[in-house]
Amino acid sequence: MLDYEFWKLVPRDVNICITRIPVTSTKLTLQAAQDLSSLERIREAANTLHATKPNVVTYACTVGSFIKGASFLKDILQILSKTVGCPASTTSTALVEALKELRIRKLGIISPYIYEISIRLKSFIEVYGIEVSEMEILSLEYGFESLTSDFLFEKTLKVAKKPVDAVFISCTGVPTMEILVPLEKKLGKPVLTANQVTIWHALKRIGIRFSGNNYL
Repeated sequence: MLDYEFWKLVPRDVNICITRIPVTSTKLTLQAAQDLSSLERIREAANTLHATKPNVVTYACTVGSFIKGASFLKDILQILSKTVGCPASTTSTALVEALKELRIRKLGIISPYIYEISIRLKSFIEVYGIEVSEMEILSLEYGFESLTSDFLFEKTLKVAKKPVDAVFISCTGVPTMEILVPLEKKLGKPVLTANQVTIWHALKRIGIRFSGNNYL
């Protein structure tokens, strides 16, 4: 998770309180991804935020919120809301809501994850009736934050050439703020990122307008 991207996306009068879930591995294997969705660990992290009395809480992890499927996502939301005492969201919840908002039918994805995780992302999205018609799998287990703007820009252009209505760049650990607006201007279609949709949906839950790109 890249905290500085969150701060770039919220209005100045919005404060962000951040906590962490302990990781079990420095590599994002399938098992490590499943560990990130541990309800006990999510509850423990959420407990540390209760005293701040937030208006909304979100689990800002793409893989941790989709890896066990759409039905399990409901359990995460329930744990968050009950523990912190406010409306809850997750990055995957936010992605689905953004795709619905924009009426996206065919989606292209830049997935930094390994194949075994990437296909679960595809399956998760397609449960909601959205076709993942193109996916660029980068097959990384670590170093997501080191992906360069030029590299991601070119990969997004490649995916956008296919018949897709929008492109999603997955993972809150991937830096995307520098390329988001230039990509949308060049492509003339929505480019969604994990950090962008996370903040958009959190703000929407509490009635604050988001101004992070040309479409949401």
